[in-house]
Amino acid sequence: MLGVNGVWFPARRTLAKFGQPGDGVPKNYLAPFHELVDKNGISPWWYVPGYNDWEQAILKELAPCWACERNADDAARSVAPVVNELLKQRPKAF
Repeated sequence: MLGVNGVWFPARRTLAKFGQPGDGVPKNYLAPFHELVDKNGISPWWYVPGYNDWEQAILKELAPCWACERNADDAARSVAPVVNELLKQRPKAF
């Protein structure tokens, strides 16, 4: 629904048809997205350098919250310095 309403573009090229506005206007709507993926291997709107590391750090600290072994405030306080350091060291997209 988001794609056909022109407010979202899929991260995967194979799903690009779902990013085309339903009315087909503009005709070449998808071309710039495909060109960037073809040129760079990624779409910069969806690629966040280092996110896999951030996700692992965040999940590690949040996991005890889901098991009611830790409160969210403690998890946020412990993960913030880790994520801040990862942000400082992150690779650049281009």
